[in-house]
Amino acid sequence: MKKVIFFLPTLNGGGAERVTVNLINKLSSNFDNLDIHLLLLRKEGVFLSNLNAEINVTDLNSKRTIYSFFKIIKFIKKEKPDYFVSSLNYLNVVSLIIKRITNTHTKFFVTEHSTISQRLNNLSGLGVLVPFLMKKLYNSADHIICVSEGIKIDLLSTLKIRNEKISVIYNFIDFEKINKLKALEVQHHFFKSGFPVIISVGRLIYEKNFDLLIDAFLEVRSKTKCKLIILGEGPFKNILKNKISGSRFNEDIDLVGFQNNPYAWMNKADLFVLSSRTEGLPTVLIEAMAVGCQVISTDCPSGPSEIISNTEGLLVKNLDIDDMVEKINLCLESREKIKYDLSKFNIDSISSKYLKLFY
Repeated sequence: MKKVIFFLPTLNGGGAERVTVNLINKLSSNFDNLDIHLLLLRKEGVFLSNLNAEINVTDLNSKRTIYSFFKIIKFIKKEKPDYFVSSLNYLNVVSLIIKRITNTHTKFFVTEHSTISQRLNNLSGLGVLVPFLMKKLYNSADHIICVSEGIKIDLLSTLKIRNEKISVIYNFIDFEKINKLKALEVQHHFFKSGFPVIISVGRLIYEKNFDLLIDAFLEVRSKTKCKLIILGEGPFKNILKNKISGSRFNEDIDLVGFQNNPYAWMNKADLFVLSSRTEGLPTVLIEAMAVGCQVISTDCPSGPSEIISNTEGLLVKNLDIDDMVEKINLCLESREKIKYDLSKFNIDSISSKYLKLFY
């Protein structure tokens, strides 16, 4: 049996956290030859309740990654895992520093969920050191897992990583779970209005660019009666609330916060819009497609163009409000459910690729 430790900061509502929980749940349930553990800087977050009960969770009880450095070393020496799998840039850097200074048989895998070149533009404080450390350390990883081809290409170009050490493994989607949850009832007065409802889901942060979506919606709403619902929490919440409250159609936009079952909301909506400036592999876009919701997405780096094409969804020129307005209007004319081919994101395909890495 192989012991595999997955390392995350918390289980708060981020994309990397959510897909990791989904992955380790399935790996622990489907493969008896894997002993799955989860290591957290702090045992907190909305996805804790989603974890399978049999998964061992260790809480380092650290406020910051740097404070947990020696705790992680002690944990690895005690547990002696076969594999240590980290996600997020700064955790990956810490993991690879630990790899260099510890004498252990453990193989260190790092997972990339974001497009590095895009993130370089928004770093501050000690964060500016992360790309430099990534360049120095990523070639020492036993393996690098990228969640999209776009991330792999960007990583090779930006960090000059050796190609043979990189695999592209998409985030899997639990279609069975989505089909069950999408049928549950959800209450919101917008769904009773008789007007088309547009929905978006994500953390309220700069990268998700909800400003663009709101501006585009307001233009659409000036000619067509419709509603906008945004699911999620984050540091930009007050900024977005102020933007909405000062708009002409503020009663047609609602920030409803984090929802543990976004699929029921998507199922009620007429259109899902991803407005991001940058992504890795936007799982929420695939989930909206799995529900059958019409989708449009900015053609941002990276991921959306690997998920949808203009034959089955609509890609919007990145940061282009006029293009987004035009394509929202096109979709609202039909208001139909669509069946997409999402077979490359199923659990059997994805889990078998991880199993090959571990054996």
